[in-house]
Amino acid sequence: MNDLLGRVRDEAQRLRGRDPRLMRDDRALPPARLPRDVLEPPAPPAPPRLRDLRRERRQLSTRLAALQADLGGLAMEMARQNHFNYPLLRGRAVEAVEIERRLREIETRIIAERERAEAAGGPPGLPAAPPVAAEPP
Repeated sequence: MNDLLGRVRDEAQRLRGRDPRLMRDDRALPPARLPRDVLEPPAPPAPPRLRDLRRERRQLSTRLAALQADLGGLAMEMARQNHFNYPLLRGRAVEAVEIERRLREIETRIIAERERAEAAGGPPGLPAAPPVAAEPP
């Protein structure tokens, strides 16, 4: 029995240096390090810059014009063949309406930004709102 206990003790001493669970001294494992994004909430995304909004507005306007032309041509061709595919027309129309909604949203943000800049004295590079023409006397 003593021989068995001795072998177990020897094996434990041999493994003690490798396996942290078998360590008898007070050496603790280093604390786990968490990435910074886990400890701190992410910063809110920066609002899009005015030029980014204008670029998106231009791209969406171009896309909307092409989509409207396609939709009109599609409706004309369906009328010519006297066969209307309403799900197809509805799908294209829904896409056009979504683009129009996004364009209105962008336009509202651009106007709000322009008004904010005018109230603050206007940073350089921001075009002023077009002047309002005075009525003739």
